[in-house]
Amino acid sequence: VRHYLQACLRDPDAVDEVYQEFALRLVRGDFRSADPQRGRFRSYVKSVVYRLMIDHYRGRTRWQKQVSLQHDPEASMIDNDESDVAFNQSWRQVTLAQAWESLAKVEKDGGPPYHTAMQLRVEHPDWASTELAQHLGQRLGRSLNSGAARVMVHRARERFADAVITTVAQSLQQISFDAIEEELLELNLMTYCRSALQRYRESPEPSED
Repeated sequence: VRHYLQACLRDPDAVDEVYQEFALRLVRGDFRSADPQRGRFRSYVKSVVYRLMIDHYRGRTRWQKQVSLQHDPEASMIDNDESDVAFNQSWRQVTLAQAWESLAKVEKDGGPPYHTAMQLRVEHPDWASTELAQHLGQRLGRSLNSGAARVMVHRARERFADAVITTVAQSLQQISFDAIEEELLELNLMTYCRSALQRYRESPEPSED
């Protein structure tokens, strides 16, 4: 939300004011009536913040005295395509962050060390498998060969992709392969999830039993 406001308003004071108003309404529970039948959660959040920006400028009549109509901040905000890009990028970053947190929680709760394995691979993409196995083994406190390290990183990537898909699905009105795929493409996340989405598409439908 803050990144979106920065792209739209380009005024630190205005960003702070609108962001604080959004946070206040969120904590106060003003958005509890959000209806998933009316569209995606991402679109709902964007429309709420956009409305707050409009209300903010309408409430500051001094803007009309300080700037000409050619530089009306509300008008430039409406036409600012960059703000849409910023909103999607911010949403993308949050989605990836939640996927990372999901891996970290599983590992913290005693599950496979996929977070550690994937983080090490991301930090050192040029390492050979033997070097990765050596450092990963040091972090985990046990000996690993290169094959085991590769398998662990592969499974970590699969779990990460699953977590991304789960996060995206939770924000959709109707959860379907097509809807998830469209959202992944729109948020530029398909690179992480193409194989995982294909697995889901090919998996058998769950039994009603």
